[in-house]
Amino acid sequence: MNVKYRIHSLPVELLSDIFLHYLRIKDDSNSPSYLSAHKFSTATPFTLSHVSHTWREITLNYPLLWSSIAIVNPSHWQIPLIRLWIENSGSCPLSISFTQISYDTSALCDLDFDILSPSNPIARQDIEATDTIMALLVTSSHRWRSVHLDLGEYLPQPLKTLHSSSSLPLLQSTILKTKRPSYSCASSAEATLWDVLHLQPSLWSASLSRSDIEGRCPKSLLKRLRNITLYDDFSTEEALDILESCSSIKRLTIHLDNSMSRSPTSPVQQRMLTLSQLHKLELITSINPEPFLASLTLPSLTSISISCYGLKPHTAALAFRSLIERSKCHIQDLALRGNDIPQAEVLIFLSAPTPSVRAIKLETMAITPEILLALTETEDKGPEDQFYFPQLRSLSLASLKAPEWVISQMIKSRLNRYGVAELSSMFVDGRVRHIY
Repeated sequence: MNVKYRIHSLPVELLSDIFLHYLRIKDDSNSPSYLSAHKFSTATPFTLSHVSHTWREITLNYPLLWSSIAIVNPSHWQIPLIRLWIENSGSCPLSISFTQISYDTSALCDLDFDILSPSNPIARQDIEATDTIMALLVTSSHRWRSVHLDLGEYLPQPLKTLHSSSSLPLLQSTILKTKRPSYSCASSAEATLWDVLHLQPSLWSASLSRSDIEGRCPKSLLKRLRNITLYDDFSTEEALDILESCSSIKRLTIHLDNSMSRSPTSPVQQRMLTLSQLHKLELITSINPEPFLASLTLPSLTSISISCYGLKPHTAALAFRSLIERSKCHIQDLALRGNDIPQAEVLIFLSAPTPSVRAIKLETMAITPEILLALTETEDKGPEDQFYFPQLRSLSLASLKAPEWVISQMIKSRLNRYGVAELSSMFVDGRVRHIY
């Protein structure tokens, strides 16, 4: 058989899995209005269905390919495609991402009519398309498994048909964002929608804003959520207050900043929280993270990402090391981000006792030869030594500033006794680095 056509000999099951992976490939799109399988991608099952008759048959008869849909800036051209998309998904649970255009109200403040008024020619067509598309999605709300709604200033009419007694039996994850004009308060319809999406008993993952926490979020919801993203800026004290109620949390993404705090200069109350089930922590901070990390004990932690911006002097590395020593956890994934983090801080970060780490990602000001030497294995290194990473399999570095021989030495040090690289993947400035 011609090598060119061997892909046609693959089993349907294997080809279907390849299709699923293709739809999840991340890319950057500058398109103002698009339809895709995932928000971070522009790939669609329609593309696959146009390759050949065989691929079309597989695509149209595999509902799982159609079980995720991302809609950005709803437009009329999307309507027939979305209708077909939902039909092709069969009875599969649906993951929906809906991002509505956000108008620059400050630029239009001199207009004589309301920006969202039907008399506004700028918004009329977009609103009609938004309502039509949302009506199609709401008809399958009993199959919603994951819903991400970024609604801008306008609340689509079909969403108002959902009420507090609406049953979304499969809903596990939700994100609800609105950007109402400053002169407009949240309506009762918006409050009802929040309740519908967040108070379903099946829900275990949610992204919450400051207004959610202060206004509508009951402690009973925080208690049962396993995956929480706090996407507004919270002070250390506010974050710890929230986490005291999160007894079931397993994954946490949090933004720390004092700019929105009601008492930004008040000292942090000394306390200690043990989150026994938390295994993944992503911390984005522009304030000293030491009081926050010093208040936590995380014995199940396996993945941590710390992003520091505008911190001088940096204290995240020492706080991280103390957290690891105190928690006695087994880190497998480690990431440090920040454009102005100096070499000394990076080395302190890497010196934490993390012999079980399998993936390291460093996106800092510059990856120097000293940092690469710390990642180099030597025969005399052991568990009691710093920079001991015997299980390292993936390494991602940004702004690498080191001679080629230092890079080669680090890679060669990670060859096993058969001459095979144990470091299976290496990325430098986002590009794959050859491992020999």
